[in-house]
Amino acid sequence: MHSSLAETLPSAIREAMSVGRPIVTTNVGVIDEYLKDGENGFLINKRDEYEFAEAIGKLLSDENLRYKIGLNNRRYALEKFSLRNIIKQWLEVYEETYEKFP
Repeated sequence: MHSSLAETLPSAIREAMSVGRPIVTTNVGVIDEYLKDGENGFLINKRDEYEFAEAIGKLLSDENLRYKIGLNNRRYALEKFSLRNIIKQWLEVYEETYEKFP
């Protein structure tokens, strides 16, 4: 659970994804670029405590849903946040920068 009013992509969300945990978070910053509502977590409108509680209730009452969402998060984290992928992304940034400012 992550109920921030302003964030980009908090490390807590990446960490939860990496260990296959379902996520309930407010839809702020760029979180929606990484988290797809109902697929690998629940995106909640900020300041909507009822929607937040409802999402938590869904996860608590449905073991299969928790497992499915957690598994989706683990797969996503392995794909997007692996060391190999992060290094590749940084190299692309350096190459783009070098091309602009040789």
